[in-house]
Amino acid sequence: MTGGVLPLVAGCTAPAWDAAECVRSWMGAIHAAARTSRYRVMGDAEGPRPGPTRNFYSVELRGEDVVELRLNVPMRVVAAVREVGRIDAPYCEVPGAATFVVAGFVVGTPEELNASVVDEHLVGLSKADLVDVKYHEPRTVGQILFNWFD
Repeated sequence: MTGGVLPLVAGCTAPAWDAAECVRSWMGAIHAAARTSRYRVMGDAEGPRPGPTRNFYSVELRGEDVVELRLNVPMRVVAAVREVGRIDAPYCEVPGAATFVVAGFVVGTPEELNASVVDEHLVGLSKADLVDVKYHEPRTVGQILFNWFD
């Protein structure tokens, strides 16, 4: 990721972008990435929306395998997992990653997102975020950036 993991985890829930613009870019990038990597977009391109217990958008891609793409809108971070719907699924390479970078997104690598959480990752989090981290006990950086905290 550009800038490394620490700056992304710090303030991961603080809005930093126009959400509507980010989602429009996300939807276009999904289709472009799917075409370049021989996947098909399944269902609504916008995917399930964030809500009271989920902070990210997601969409399923099918090709030789199945991949769930995830978007953390405030951070403009894109990630992928091969176990659709599992919050604790290990992160994998993002198909068509360069397409997302060109569209202005940050693409998380499996090494960064699967890294164990250490105290320095929590330095910039708000008190509310720290309470959630303490309660939910995420094991990886990806589980903080893409979470179902309530």
